[in-house]
Amino acid sequence: MHHWNPFSKERKLERKDQIIGWLMFIGLIMLFGCGWGTLMLAFIVREGGIDSIFNIIKWAPVVGLLMYLSGLAYGIYSERTENTGTRKKIPNSRIIARYAITRDHLMVTNESEFEFLDRPKYYVKILSPKEGSIEYQCQPVVFYQCGEGMMGDAEVQGLWLGAFTPYLGTEQTHVGKSF
Repeated sequence: MHHWNPFSKERKLERKDQIIGWLMFIGLIMLFGCGWGTLMLAFIVREGGIDSIFNIIKWAPVVGLLMYLSGLAYGIYSERTENTGTRKKIPNSRIIARYAITRDHLMVTNESEFEFLDRPKYYVKILSPKEGSIEYQCQPVVFYQCGEGMMGDAEVQGLWLGAFTPYLGTEQTHVGKSF
C-alpha cells in the first residue's frame, strides 16, 4: 500500500520547489517593501537625527536582492541538473498517467493527436512504494512501452525515464488500486 513518506523523492522535490519559491518571494518583499520603507525612514531619520536604526534597516533591500538572486540561481541550477546522476532501477513501479506537453505548454492525452504536434515532450507519471508519484520525461519509444496501470521495473536517471520493463504474467490493474 502506498503511504505518505516524508523522505520520498516526491516530497524532496516538493520541498525544493517550496524553498525556491519562498526565497524568491521573501526576497522580493524585502527588496521592494523594505526599499520603500528604508527610503521613507531615511527622510524621518535625517529630520530626527536617529542614525542607528537606519544603519541596520538600510541593508534589508540588499539582503532581499541576494535572497531573490540565490533562489533564481538555485532554480536554474536544479532545472539544468534534473536529469543527471546515477541511473537506478525502481522495482514495483506502476504507470499512473502518460501524456505529452506541447511547445505552448498544453497537455495532450489523446494519442491520436500526437502525430500532429510540433516536437512534443513525452511524460510518464510513475507511482512506486518508496519514491512516491513522480513524472519523468522520456523518449517516444519508452513512452509507448508504458501502458497506464502496468507494473514493472523503471530505470531512471534524475527525472528522466530511460527504460520500463513490464512484469510478465501480471494483470493490468486500475491506476487507483493500491500496491
